[in-house]
Amino acid sequence: MPGDDADPVVATVSLAVLALGFVAMAVDLPAFWIVWAVGFGAVVPALAYLRRDGGETDADAASRNDRDVDDALSTLRERYARGELSEAAFESKLTALLETETPERARERLRREGGDRDGPPTPEREPNRRSDADADAET
Repeated sequence: MPGDDADPVVATVSLAVLALGFVAMAVDLPAFWIVWAVGFGAVVPALAYLRRDGGETDADAASRNDRDVDDALSTLRERYARGELSEAAFESKLTALLETETPERARERLRREGGDRDGPPTPEREPNRRSDADADAET
């Protein structure tokens, strides 16, 4: 498992298994290798798995966050290119996206601005967006 060597408990148990194997070899125990086989084959991996608690590492979180930001930027650019967003709305959303790298910071920014921006876009929020009625009137 990548990153398990950073856990001091797993590292300590690994050293203990290594030392026990050498002690068993030094006292001329015929099956000294069993200490290493069981220790490194079962005990250390099981301990590393249990210590991980199923959580993601910092590197996993950073990678996922980078993908989320890239996806959001791509969606924002597509909406601007289709004319769903005015230049001002695009710049505003881009600034908000780049300022709020984590969901917690995004929620904090929404509370600070005092509005629920998760709802569907409205002409007031995005004045450049054309409604279906406007499109039908032009044809």
